[in-house]
Amino acid sequence: MIKLKGNNVVIGICLCVLFFLNGCVEEKNTLNEIKETSNNMVENKNNDIVVKSPITVSMNQYTEGTTLYIKLVEGEYSEDWSNTSSMRDFGRNYSGTFNIVLEDTNGEVLSSYEINDLNFTELFDLKLDDYNNDGKLDFTLGQFFSSNGYLYRIYSVIDNNIVSLPIEGTEIYISEVDGRFSTTLNKLDLTSFSVSPYSQTQGKYTTNVYKWDGEQFKKI
Repeated sequence: MIKLKGNNVVIGICLCVLFFLNGCVEEKNTLNEIKETSNNMVENKNNDIVVKSPITVSMNQYTEGTTLYIKLVEGEYSEDWSNTSSMRDFGRNYSGTFNIVLEDTNGEVLSSYEINDLNFTELFDLKLDDYNNDGKLDFTLGQFFSSNGYLYRIYSVIDNNIVSLPIEGTEIYISEVDGRFSTTLNKLDLTSFSVSPYSQTQGKYTTNVYKWDGEQFKKI
């Protein structure tokens, strides 16, 4: 044990006080640094997220050597996981202007078809089939309509050009689907198919049949 006497005691006490005060100053500076860093983090988290390319929500092999994409080219991405969100907006939301794009294996764009005001809440596959017996693969693309179903249009690729196939009534309302944003149509023969919409007035599922007449899918 070391014993301090007289002035040595006073000196020892002064040194202890100085060390204590210096520690307080360093702790205060450290707290200030942490607080400043935290404030910067809070400010930075509100910055916009930079997206440097279109967002692909669907990618599908179309034919050997070609791929079909659905890409968000202008719009916004958001998320809503709250219990108060609607069925249309729950989860991830990709909304705005989309391009259906056909590319070859080198990434060269062969055709592009623009569609405005779409909203998708998930990544999805296109359901491909030939519905008018022209030897070309067609596909449906749908949007939320109500809690009972979706509205679909039919697209195809003719001579490497993406086209919308005409439908009587423009869109097809379907309730029983195997994919929300692209569904398989129930083929009855080479040029006709049936769909099952839910009728609010009848309170049950009904059946509608469409047939290709050479120019459009006509309801029969």
